[in-house]
Amino acid sequence: MSCLYFGVLTRDIKFALGKYLLQFLLFISFAVNSSTAQQACGIPSPLTGVTSVVCNSEVDTFRFRFGTYNPAFTYQLSISPIGGFTSATFDPAIPGFRVVWGNTPGNYSMYFQVINPPGNACTDTFNIHLSNRIAPQMNCNDTVNVSLDEFCSALIYPSMFLEGPFDSLDYSLTIVDAITRVPLNSSPYVNGANIGKYYIIYVTHICSGNYCWGYILVEDKIKPKLACSTYTINCDAAYAPENLGFPVPPGGVNPTPIGPRTYYTANSAYDNCGPVTLSYVDRLVHANCPPPVPYIDTVFRDWTAIDSYGNITNCSDTILIRIGDITAVICPPNFDNIQHPAFT
Repeated sequence: MSCLYFGVLTRDIKFALGKYLLQFLLFISFAVNSSTAQQACGIPSPLTGVTSVVCNSEVDTFRFRFGTYNPAFTYQLSISPIGGFTSATFDPAIPGFRVVWGNTPGNYSMYFQVINPPGNACTDTFNIHLSNRIAPQMNCNDTVNVSLDEFCSALIYPSMFLEGPFDSLDYSLTIVDAITRVPLNSSPYVNGANIGKYYIIYVTHICSGNYCWGYILVEDKIKPKLACSTYTINCDAAYAPENLGFPVPPGGVNPTPIGPRTYYTANSAYDNCGPVTLSYVDRLVHANCPPPVPYIDTVFRDWTAIDSYGNITNCSDTILIRIGDITAVICPPNFDNIQHPAFT
């Protein structure tokens, strides 16, 4: 016979980059008549690994929702290193733990454990950052220029704005449109939709509510990507890009012709922040012979890629054109309008 217990540990807590409802899933299956426990403990939350922020001397309740309290089970909550909380009292009426946090700021690990009568245990671990409730002096930088990364995204940290010594886990950050004052849905991230815009950044000390503010200007400063090559062709081969190839970066496809014959538009593989315009100019270098040369012509195809924000990349294809081989010439049959065989 097996008994299955399902529970969720919930607490409305504060995080360094916002406020969330953190849920720790407790999933326990005990084999009552066996010395071996069948159990699966985990935290199937997108916040796994994120450190929650608590304030010194604050009283919090950790409520475990797995049905009625079972007096035959042992419920334990501990913290490491010692000093993270002054008391952790289990209340069967909740059921859960009532925790009074200590006064020593720092990072701690909390351990929750349920033990059944045969001694089989299920354990979950989560991290706590203990912060001070005293409001610190805060100094924020005025305007920070943020250049997006290769994937057209950037994560905004409190450390980008705060001056002086600080622990970044003590602070949260909010991004607000500088004109509409509407919070940015993607906060604390910015992306290609935000390029060229100013945003107000509010950095808040979580436990005291004190804050300072500044601005960011979101920019794209990364050049488009090109991948030029060297080609070797016969003298009678066509060497337009459509025949020979384009400077396509990994993951890209051939661009689409636009306007004049040598202009094209390219997709996001060339630049993750938007479309790119490609153009090229051919420079022909003709070889003089004699002496014999392997390549009669060399074409240097100079490519230019420019994105929507004026970032430019250049590269050159090299096209080597082989000299013609006289042995490859096929002569036609003689034709003199005489249908009879020649005299012998």
